[in-house]
Amino acid sequence: WVLPFHEQYFCKQTSGMRRAHIENLTPSHLHFLDTLGLDTFDPGVSPGIKSTDLRDRCQVNFQWRLNCMQLAAFSHEQIRHYLFAGVADGACCVFLNLMRTMTTPEAIAKVHTFIDTAKEIEHQ
Repeated sequence: WVLPFHEQYFCKQTSGMRRAHIENLTPSHLHFLDTLGLDTFDPGVSPGIKSTDLRDRCQVNFQWRLNCMQLAAFSHEQIRHYLFAGVADGACCVFLNLMRTMTTPEAIAKVHTFIDTAKEIEHQ
């Protein structure tokens, strides 16, 4: 019942690009993204999905988000690896939403690591 609802939603919202942010999908759900005809997909915080799953199980361009929980938990090197791996696996972009919790000196330094890494990826 989800696919007909999404189709109705997209038909009433736009005749242009179809974008979706859907949390908590599993790899077995990913082929449905192709059925929806999505242009881009943001998996959000979906711990059951890796960038390789998105690359291998659907054709939709996907965005690779570094969320606030990952920013807090990851080291600077882990942030770099996460971004490079996501792009190497086919992400069309990487992004970070700034949150109030990211205003500590440690978090600000990690945000700068994100920015520097994203610029490095762009230049490559």
